[in-house]
Amino acid sequence: MMWDLAPEFNAAIIFAEHRFYGKSQPFGNESYATIRNLGYLSSEQALGDFALLIYHLKNKRLLVAQNSSVIAFGGSYGGMLAAWMRIKYPHLVEGSFIIIFFLIYSTIS
Repeated sequence: MMWDLAPEFNAAIIFAEHRFYGKSQPFGNESYATIRNLGYLSSEQALGDFALLIYHLKNKRLLVAQNSSVIAFGGSYGGMLAAWMRIKYPHLVEGSFIIIFFLIYSTIS
């Protein structure tokens, strides 16, 4: 759905990788080695990362997007993150599109 809507709104689609997943290992091979390191593996930390990414992209990299709306999207856990982004950072995220199992829910202000 996002692939169909993005061109219609001249929108950019940007994916962020959650820390501790894929290549995003904040402590390299030691990422899972200690409880202290694992303390940075949380939804709240991920939301902060995404908020910083949005701010950086809009203010440093994609200056033409400074006044553009941001819609967070995701499915399952990513859907929960999208909803929490809208709740925690309403000044950055204007809406969220969430797909969880077979339920589709959208919030756009």
